[in-house]
Amino acid sequence: LKGKKVVWLGIANNVSNSLVGVCTKLGAKVTLCIPEKDPDAVDPQLEAEANKSGLYDETTDLSVIKDADFVYTDTWINMEFIIDPNFAAEKERRIRAFMPFQLNKSLLDKYNCRAKLMHCMPCHIGYEITRDAVDHPNSIIFDQAENRLHLQKSVILKLLGTF
Repeated sequence: LKGKKVVWLGIANNVSNSLVGVCTKLGAKVTLCIPEKDPDAVDPQLEAEANKSGLYDETTDLSVIKDADFVYTDTWINMEFIIDPNFAAEKERRIRAFMPFQLNKSLLDKYNCRAKLMHCMPCHIGYEITRDAVDHPNSIIFDQAENRLHLQKSVILKLLGTF
């Protein structure tokens, strides 16, 4: 990944934390294009280490995707809250705040973005990503899911002591 540019769109969360940690250690430039961070996912130590690497940045400027090698997004709402009626007001607030950061074909076309598109799934179509982005020729979302499946199978085999 050395020399590659990875852009995260949406909310800073546990997945973006992992992405920042791995990519900066492997020499990739990571930019979080975010309007806000999930307060439960803020990791000051990770941010300090990433900032020291010189490979980490945060912005709200969507044009950052124009020369990205990878654009990655994830749900704006934690899975346990997506249908929780007690979280309904926060869900609606986040939808309004994050809709400009939706990964869609119009955004890709606007900035002539040729990046590979990623999402850790499940996708909430019409929220953080649209169907035209999931099915885009540059989408590697399903390849990403398939690779994760093989990794998970190997972890299970290791835990069972058969590997």
